[in-house]
Amino acid sequence: MKDAVIKVVIVEPNNPARIELIPNALETFQEIVGGYIECVREEGFDIIINEEGKLEELEPNFGLYGGKDFVAGTAIFSGVDYDSGEFKSLTDEQTKFILSIFANRRDSNDGTTD
Repeated sequence: MKDAVIKVVIVEPNNPARIELIPNALETFQEIVGGYIECVREEGFDIIINEEGKLEELEPNFGLYGGKDFVAGTAIFSGVDYDSGEFKSLTDEQTKFILSIFANRRDSNDGTTD
């Protein structure tokens, strides 16, 4: 069963990561990332990003795959039920882990973390 509202972490370029409760709806994800969504699968959660963020030259946000790629624009970290394909709330452990990744974020324009 799909949860109506889910707990996510939102990371905008050059801003601290923040926890939000958002409607679990495609339209909400598209509004937050500013376009069509693409999901990057991580261990136990997904990163929801703008599918055309690089083509639209959105601001770099953070690196992926050991710096071999990067996310452009706002990202949403969400839990996911891989059996049903539905997004769900992040667990407390996942939330703490994600927030810790961005805790020492530099106030710069290069989309990196310390």
